This record gives sequence, C-alpha cells and structure tokens, in this order.
Amino acid sequence: MPYRIQWEEHGILLERTGVVTLEDFQQITAQLTGDERYDSIRYLLCDIRNEECVDEVAYAEMSEILATLMSRLFSERNFAVVDVVSDPASAQRSEHYAALAAHPFAIVTSMTEARNWINDYLHKTWPTPENRHHAVEPEQSNSARMKLQWEDQGALVEIHGKLTLNDFRQVLKLARQDPRYDQGRYLILDSTNQKLRSALRKWEVEVLGFIAKGMLREKNFIVAEVIHPAHRESMTAAECYDKLAVHPHAIFTNVADARTWVQAYLGKTRLSRDNHPSPNE
Repeated sequence: MPYRIQWEEHGILLERTGVVTLEDFQQITAQLTGDERYDSIRYLLCDIRNEECVDEVAYAEMSEILATLMSRLFSERNFAVVDVVSDPASAQRSEHYAALAAHPFAIVTSMTEARNWINDYLHKTWPTPENRHHAVEPEQSNSARMKLQWEDQGALVEIHGKLTLNDFRQVLKLARQDPRYDQGRYLILDSTNQKLRSALRKWEVEVLGFIAKGMLREKNFIVAEVIHPAHRESMTAAECYDKLAVHPHAIFTNVADARTWVQAYLGKTRLSRDNHPSPNE
C-alpha cells in the first residue's frame, strides 16, 4: 500500500507515496474509523511530498469526494488538516482540496512548519483541562440502541430508536475488533423497530458506503436490510446504499425473507467452492 498511518497523541500522521487511488482512501478511512482512538483525534498531518499524480482531472475529482467526506465525518468536532508538499504542482492540488474543505486546512513545505501550525491550532482551539467546560450528555431516549448478535457465519444487528452515522460506525468498530469478524459472511440489519423519520440522510449513507467499501471490498460478504414497510425514509436510505454497495445487498420487510436470501447465498457460494477448490486444497 502506498501509505503509512502513524497514530500520535492528538492526531494522525499519514504518509502517502506513489500513486494513491480512491480505493486506498476507502481503506484508510475504514482503518481510521475502526480504531478506538478515532474519537479523540484532533488533526490529520499528511506528508505528500513523495506522492505522485498521473491524472490531474481524476485527482481533482477524488479531492472533491474526500473534502466532502472529511467535512461530514468531522462536522461535530474541531478538526484540522495540514498537507506537507514538495512542489508547486502538489501545492495546487492541495489548494483545490482546501477550497472545498469545511475544516481548518494548511499547506506547508516542511514538517517543522506543519508541527508548528498544528501546535498553534491545538493551543487556540482545544482549551486546557482546567478551562474546559464539561460536555452535556445527550438524552438517552433520543439515541439509538443497536444490538449486535453473532451467528454461525455472520451477524444480526437490531436497531431501536433514532439512528445516527456514529451509531453505525461504532457497530462497525466493535465488529472489527471481534475475532469472529474475519469469518463473517453476512450481516442482517433489522431496522423494523427504528424510530420513524430517523433513517440516515443521503450524505450520511454516502459516507457509510465509502467506509464499507474500504472494509468489505476484498471480502465475500452480503448485507440484508429489513425495514418497516411504512417507513419511507428507511426505504430511501436503503435504496441509496444499494447503489453504492460493492457487495451483494438486498432489502426486505421481514427477517424471515432476509434469512432465506442469506441461506441461499451461503449455499450457492459453498457449492461454488466445492466445484472450484483452491490450488492449496
């Protein structure tokens, strides 16, 4: 992979080398959001002095996607990004991203400048513990409850209450930390008891789809969504995700139909493996 992630006390150092693709960024995003330290990061320091660009138009399009994604991922917290560049061409590419980003952004030419800028940002934006006001805990009744239940070859997730993008991200993080995750082949997402008008919005579904692509691109994995037939917002969100998914995905109105579809998929893939064994078998 043409990148390296280094976790620091309050942020991340991301070194990108060679030609970095959108697929690389999907994997980077999945890796970062799945880490328990993600919730406390305050900055992203990108060293792109050894990054290459073979298609300026494609890179510009990728920058637009990433600027939107990062702004949405960190919309509820103070967060900054600084790029360390090596030449005018890379600086111009970073400026294109900066023009679209909703968070503080800086472009510098040395790591020393980058560290100084970050230290200044942290000093101004994040108060010392003695001056920091205690955060007010959100009302529990307004938050979602997501129950993750592991099964033989996959998992069932039940949603109750109001759903947020962060709820989904937390479940993904918990799943990846479990040793059964690597063997999982399906996810049944039961949102029939979800609060009315609490489905993810279109942009939140797009962010979730971006993260899922990084997590599931190389896995044989399927997702079955079960929604209440009267919840139009849930259906709209599920249909939006269906267009983004890189894995088989289907929408149902009851869990029984979802399980039938999952079992048919497992049986089909099992038969395929039996007829085409791997060279090592």
